[in-house]
Amino acid sequence: MKLLTIFLLILIGGVFVSAQSQKGCFQNGGLKDKHIFRFEADGGDVAGSYFVERDYDAEQTETYDFSGTRTGNTLNIKFAKYAKLQKQPFEIKSAILTLAKSGDAEILKAKFFGKGKAAVYALDFESCEPSFKTLAQTARRVTFAKGASSAKVSVIGSKQAFLINVRQGQFIGAVAFGYSVKIYYPSGEIYAFDENPNDELQVKEQTTNLDFSGSNAVPTSGDALILLEVAPEGTGKAEFFIKNTEKELEKAIEQAINSRGN
Repeated sequence: MKLLTIFLLILIGGVFVSAQSQKGCFQNGGLKDKHIFRFEADGGDVAGSYFVERDYDAEQTETYDFSGTRTGNTLNIKFAKYAKLQKQPFEIKSAILTLAKSGDAEILKAKFFGKGKAAVYALDFESCEPSFKTLAQTARRVTFAKGASSAKVSVIGSKQAFLINVRQGQFIGAVAFGYSVKIYYPSGEIYAFDENPNDELQVKEQTTNLDFSGSNAVPTSGDALILLEVAPEGTGKAEFFIKNTEKELEKAIEQAINSRGN
């Protein structure tokens, strides 16, 4: 599928995670500092970074890169340099990460190993991304008038999820000025796209876009979900689209952007 560009912003990029590749983001916000694991496992290999935001200040983030191997749901990793979990002198060289479930939620159970005879330090991490099921419990359903392929709604609060019933092969999108837009397929998979489609050396996958976003062809029929979050100041309005072709979706979003303020 070709890439779409609207005002030099990427709308659709066509990046999917294969059955053998898995990307993950897990965080622990219960400590003095915020801890985040981001990784990509491809086959039996895994690589990523461990971030420690001191005092929850992103400007004081320490980054520790790692690599290792994957066997089933277990990742064995080694850090490129000693990682400091806390400000006290407890340096970590390796860790065993286990992907697990806690009810319906995905979690990451980590055991850290220090140098020499250092003790094991264990932490649980929750997914950075809220699950489809969790968001759907409080989501508003978007209804389209008979024969219509777009619908305008009000957005209440700083974060709101919307359900849209869609058929396999259709395209969905949203325009909501002042909000980040994230799309979940009916399967629960989050739509992701390449931020730098024309630069093979600077590929950066992301799942949110500011003010608007649009999906690839939806792989399965059912309820899709679109999550809007204020970033930084929302207008309280959104317009949603269901289209049968990529070109139709691109045109509808472009027209909605151009008509802002009219």
